[in-house]
Amino acid sequence: MQRDQSVTLIYETPGLYLTIRGKALDSGTEGDVVNVLNLQSKRTVSGVVTGRGQVSVAVATPRSPAAETTSSIGSDETQAAAPVAVAAGNNSQVAPTE
Repeated sequence: MQRDQSVTLIYETPGLYLTIRGKALDSGTEGDVVNVLNLQSKRTVSGVVTGRGQVSVAVATPRSPAAETTSSIGSDETQAAAPVAVAAGNNSQVAPTE
């Protein structure tokens, strides 16, 4: 990929595939991280060259806060909070323990 080349920006997650046109601001080969100008929003994004004229981008997702246990929290409160933290971390359903 050459600087100023027209490229396709690709964002893909399970069940979703989005593409938009962009302009390469850097030169690079497959596997390189390059900056690309999103031609619609006029914003610069970073992505990985995945093929000829193709750059894959990812959206930064915030991390789930870790469950913290302190001596001031009773065991009943800790048990109620734990399933929520686990479910947010791996997207599985967790039944509360009693």
